[in-house]
Amino acid sequence: MAKLKFVIHPLFIIFGIYFALLGKVYSFLIFTLSAVIHELGHSLAAESRGYHLKRLVLMPYGAVIYGDTTDMPYKDEAIIALTGPMVSLFIALLLVSLWWLIPEAYPY
Repeated sequence: MAKLKFVIHPLFIIFGIYFALLGKVYSFLIFTLSAVIHELGHSLAAESRGYHLKRLVLMPYGAVIYGDTTDMPYKDEAIIALTGPMVSLFIALLLVSLWWLIPEAYPY
């Protein structure tokens, strides 16, 4: 995997401060981690197809990943686009499975 540069948008920091003032730092960290893992799914799929994504930007509404995607066939584009949601679905199923196996692990 090529080196991926992480960039934090200034509004993301303000959003984090807002969550901290509300006492919801844990939720903010979980949202951030899930957005990063989702985007890394796109990045891994792109790398496996020979494309290099260079920059991941943390935004207040999630994350965005940028790279060279010129002349990408629709099949590769579809696979890369679907990989992020599939990674998120896998993580959701994993967490629900853990909740069923260990009910005390559910924080709410």
